[in-house]
Amino acid sequence: MVSKRAAVVADIRADAWYRFVIEIDELLATGKYTWAEPTLSGIRQVVECQGRVTANQRRAVKNIEAGRWIRRRW
Repeated sequence: MVSKRAAVVADIRADAWYRFVIEIDELLATGKYTWAEPTLSGIRQVVECQGRVTANQRRAVKNIEAGRWIRRRW
């Protein structure tokens, strides 16, 4: 019999937002994206707190991964 806690953990691992958080962790672990570490960490934190990931967050991480970073003036 599977405990309730194990079932919840298994469910979380299947969620898109959780896989996205893992993807960000893997990028940070490479050491290649230290220049974008604050941004990646911030995106990770928001996604983890909200339990969802947006298209803009995905796009930002893909741009960082590709080495494209545009600083916008607000």
